[in-house]
Amino acid sequence: MAGFLNPEGLLKDIGILEPGMNVGDFGCGAGYFSVALAKNVGEGGRVYAVDILESALETVKRRALQAGITNIDYIRANLENVGSTGIPNGTLQMVLLATILFQADKKERILQESKRVLQKGGFLVIIDWDPQAPIGPGSYKVPKQDVITMAQQTGFILEREINVDSYHYGLLFRN
Repeated sequence: MAGFLNPEGLLKDIGILEPGMNVGDFGCGAGYFSVALAKNVGEGGRVYAVDILESALETVKRRALQAGITNIDYIRANLENVGSTGIPNGTLQMVLLATILFQADKKERILQESKRVLQKGGFLVIIDWDPQAPIGPGSYKVPKQDVITMAQQTGFILEREINVDSYHYGLLFRN
């Protein structure tokens, strides 16, 4: 896939979302993925949009309102603190970490929180900046192999790589 992140197309290509699923968009930012996730899981599913910034959550709320989306819960939490989301253990079928690990000091804790909320057999999708990309957050980019190693040390199993775009890599793990 060329170009830049396309949430709707990317989620379709990953092919794991189904109506009725409960999913987390951890580090949701402006909510591009949150809204796309909400459309994919439908009214019978829930999306937990989590961010440390209240302003980011307000942006997601506006975007969802404009799109007529009502199946998103908004949670302000520091994902580097395990348990901070308040989401019960083992309740989600998928967690998405899209361009968040590069900016975190305690990446392993974000992975631990993802593992805590995921059901056994649930999916963890990680999308982050490719260190070889000519744009992005410079020296903060996290090499793909480092993310794979951290996720495996947390107990995740790498299912496959995901073709994202020219600037990002994607990884699909199973809990």
